[in-house]
Amino acid sequence: MTEPTFVVIIDYQGKCDVTQDIFRYVSLWSEPSTWGGQYAPVDYESVVVPPCLTLLVDIDATPKLNMVLVEGGTIIIPSNIDPDHERTFDANLIFVNSGGLFEAGTETEPYTSKLTITLTGEKYDPNVPIFGNKVLGVYNSTLDLHGSPRDSWTSLDRTADAGDFVIFVQGEVDWKIGETIMITSTGFDRYEAEEHII
Repeated sequence: MTEPTFVVIIDYQGKCDVTQDIFRYVSLWSEPSTWGGQYAPVDYESVVVPPCLTLLVDIDATPKLNMVLVEGGTIIIPSNIDPDHERTFDANLIFVNSGGLFEAGTETEPYTSKLTITLTGEKYDPNVPIFGNKVLGVYNSTLDLHGSPRDSWTSLDRTADAGDFVIFVQGEVDWKIGETIMITSTGFDRYEAEEHII
């Protein structure tokens, strides 16, 4: 999202950021007015985002929702200026339909903090026809997920033997302490791949 040059705030209604080419009236998840003056959704409830509603997820963790149906509306999960800030968005399934938009970062303004979207559905839960269950499905709509560019993929420069604590890679990487890397196999057996923590 482009940095706003003008902001309009309407008490108990929300705010609108105005730029040269963008105008969005957003409803904040945290505001009771977004939910008709009632309480925000709780665990196992469903959320429907109809056309003309832009829902800004300004909370750090959603409840474990049943279904999120973006039916022509917009859900925006904003980044935080703190790169270590973390948000979680949990639902059995998410379905974006009828020209809807689900956005967490754009190509020009990537998401720069931490975000975990967890699909919590089970194998035999009800499903969306054609798409199934435990799905983030998109039909005639837009899914915009853009994180910070990373130099994280590389090849080994030398063979890594069993039990090695050091690997040598080709080129520069920007791995951080605590991140998990995967070393894939050289054959076709997927069980030969290994995960390690930096």
